[in-house]
Amino acid sequence: MKTQSIPAKLCYFVVDSFDPLEMVIKTEVSNILVTREDVNRVLGLPMRIDQLNSVDLRGNEEWYEIWKDQFKKPLSLITPNDVVYKIIERCEADMVFVANFIILVCTCFGSCNKQGACNLKLLPYLSESYKLDKFDWCTYVLNCVKEEKLIWGRSDIKTFFNGPSVFLTLLYVDRIQCRQMLMVRRYPVINNWTLEQLKVREMNEISNGGFGRPSATVESVDEVYRGSILEFHSEMK
Repeated sequence: MKTQSIPAKLCYFVVDSFDPLEMVIKTEVSNILVTREDVNRVLGLPMRIDQLNSVDLRGNEEWYEIWKDQFKKPLSLITPNDVVYKIIERCEADMVFVANFIILVCTCFGSCNKQGACNLKLLPYLSESYKLDKFDWCTYVLNCVKEEKLIWGRSDIKTFFNGPSVFLTLLYVDRIQCRQMLMVRRYPVINNWTLEQLKVREMNEISNGGFGRPSATVESVDEVYRGSILEFHSEMK
């Protein structure tokens, strides 16, 4: 993972252009269909068929109590940084470690709570017997981006989009190529873009008249497969 944040103006444009009913990012160049396959290409998360089933926490009290006691604060105030520190501190790859990792994935790639607090919605569904590699993480992220956009108050400056903005932004910059900054396309996309590159991309699009303008080029997703590298050469000097 090369980027831990994204430029605000570029992010706002992409989120604002996303239609959660049609599941597309609408631009002047083209409409970008947003699918679970795209989540897999962009974030590299597993795309399986299983959904998490509800698990009675009465059978998981031991690890769950240990997990809660890590933070010494109300669960509603736990932040991603708190979880990261606990992952680094914990030497044993036990269920507490797994729960910390899953919470971090859900918060960073799915949705966070108000004021950036961790997303703990999946916590009651975790169990030591469940095979997490069989879970359809791509559908989970797709549901998060749709649900969070539907409740986002665009006109309220105090309301933030709590969904997977990193995913939407990286999907946009991968699918819509900027002629002033042609990139080698690698997958998963999240390993191909740095914050500095995204800032340059944002600046180039703004200086060229705005985001998603006809000066950009559209590349078909069918042209690229996982692990392949395609070189794009500028038609403009």
